[in-house]
Amino acid sequence: MNLKKQTLIAFSASTLAIVGLATAGSVWAETSATPKQDGIITKIAQKFNLNEDDVKAVFDEHKAAQKAEREKSFEQRLNQAVTDGKITSEQKSKIIAKQKELKTYFESIKDKPREEKHELMEAKKIELRKWAVDNNIPKEYLQFGGVKAGPGGLRHKEMHNS
Repeated sequence: MNLKKQTLIAFSASTLAIVGLATAGSVWAETSATPKQDGIITKIAQKFNLNEDDVKAVFDEHKAAQKAEREKSFEQRLNQAVTDGKITSEQKSKIIAKQKELKTYFESIKDKPREEKHELMEAKKIELRKWAVDNNIPKEYLQFGGVKAGPGGLRHKEMHNS
């Protein structure tokens, strides 16, 4: 196997690990309150003599607004990439569709036992590697959920733990 092909495979594997893990974290963060967040909600409600459901509603509204802003920013970034000729409009559509697919997938496995979830995520990474190569998707457009690649990041760990 030539060096160029090996580099492409290593790059694809790293990128897709980022996609899977970032999307999983993003989906779980969007769909459930954390124990820490629940504790803060309770403390605020008690401290200021507020209804806990009202405080939670404010947190939920804020979370929804942040999610909408991330999605808008991501789509603007993709639009600019199409304008700059870095990706095609077809690739943009595929990236958006894949992002939605991954959110649905990770939501569907979030309550599975840890071992099973790990196996399912590994299988999904293999599928995503092929998808990215088949669609010639550059890595910088696969960093869903705000996870960045680099030393100490998911990409670094994936490359050094494989």
